[in-house]
Amino acid sequence: ATLLQQPAIRDAVVVARQDDEDTRLVAYLVAQPEQAMPDGDALRSILLRSLPDYMVPAYFIELAQLPLTPNGKVDRQALPAPQRQVDEDRYVAPRTATEARLAAIWAGVLKLDRVGVHDNFFALGGHSLLATVLTVQIRLAFACELNVRTVFEAPTVAALAEKLLASPDKTGADQGNSTPADGERNWLLVDDNIAKLDSPHTASHDIFFIPGAGGSAEVFNQVARSVPPDQANVFVFHHDGIDNEADPVDDFVVMAARYAPQILRHCSGKIVLAGYCVGGLIAYELAKALQKLGFDQVMLGFIDTGIVPAGYEFPPFDEAYFKSEFFKAICDTYSKVGEPLTARTFDNMPLENCINLATSRMNLHSPHEQEIWHTILRQRYLAEKYHAHAMRQYWADHPVQTCPFGVSADFHMSPLAARRMESTEIHGDNHWGNTAFANSPIEVFEGRHLDILRHHPAGVAKSLIALITSSAQQSLEDAAA
Repeated sequence: ATLLQQPAIRDAVVVARQDDEDTRLVAYLVAQPEQAMPDGDALRSILLRSLPDYMVPAYFIELAQLPLTPNGKVDRQALPAPQRQVDEDRYVAPRTATEARLAAIWAGVLKLDRVGVHDNFFALGGHSLLATVLTVQIRLAFACELNVRTVFEAPTVAALAEKLLASPDKTGADQGNSTPADGERNWLLVDDNIAKLDSPHTASHDIFFIPGAGGSAEVFNQVARSVPPDQANVFVFHHDGIDNEADPVDDFVVMAARYAPQILRHCSGKIVLAGYCVGGLIAYELAKALQKLGFDQVMLGFIDTGIVPAGYEFPPFDEAYFKSEFFKAICDTYSKVGEPLTARTFDNMPLENCINLATSRMNLHSPHEQEIWHTILRQRYLAEKYHAHAMRQYWADHPVQTCPFGVSADFHMSPLAARRMESTEIHGDNHWGNTAFANSPIEVFEGRHLDILRHHPAGVAKSLIALITSSAQQSLEDAAA
């Protein structure tokens, strides 16, 4: 109806098309006689004035007339499929560091080899869900406040770069072709599950951070920027189903097999796999997967990773309890208004109500930010549930009384240097004594499990550098001996 209100449009129909596992809204339009049809950008801008983002079509296709069935209804089966509009002859390469980072993110989200600065996101196959994914990845890469509506308003790399540069202090975007200063370093997506923190240096060691259950890569922002850029190149993993459209994975060994080849494509020397919470279990499995691929230059950083005691059996999975604890943790982490909530606040509350309550406490500035966070929380909740099942299955498959953690029953592993960083909350009830890493150096930080990365980023970063330094010293001593 909104399209038919436009004076140049005589007839219109909007169809949700399923193509390549994606659903896109496509508008088919017929112009009034002797009237010029507005282009897609103009129509998109008009619709955004009165419609939410997800109701705005990704494609606008002009037809001479709409195909009809014998009964006079629109023949939806006869409507042509939209085509990606990639014009290689008009390709314009990125001209600044900001455009280069944006183009790389767009190419990854759209699954294209390259994206020009004037290519339209929606003409290339983007739609509202992909715009949300794009927004999340740009927020991560530029440490900026960006809502999905901005992608609709500025659907080219060049236009979006201009918006980012309009508020450089808030977005972390660069000026011109300059290299960001150390304090302004930004994330660049470099592989399916890996982002790299940009740096004017190339160090001889790499740190790969691995989030815990349901965790987004953003939890490592402060710690990653506390790592001296001349001492380690910094990467972070984002789990499937959280910061991308892929389905969550419920098996840590399968995750490791997926992540290991990506590490080999980007590492420059010895690496530290630093996992937070159950990310430490994934880190160990990653080290094993890398050794199976012939790469053994690996150290492990366990950041508040818990080890179950021998003979421990998990109680039956209680999703209601899990949901309440998940949203309490979300509110503890992200709330900006209101008194602290208990987990019991969320008991017997439907999922959407939990999401509404959590986002209402974030002090978000617009409905579009709320839409983004609703999507993010749904993704994280599902992914964390998958990861909770993965953790239970991991300990069922690797009982510590039979095979201590860090000892491979099916593969002879080279020794792994490791270091543990623990909150006082976790340290008092941990069970590392019967593991291969029982004698690894440990540093304890005051506070709760959920706060160790936020309250002690410099301390965690310093501890990881100490791991690199001590390992390098040991290598020198071994060589001298």
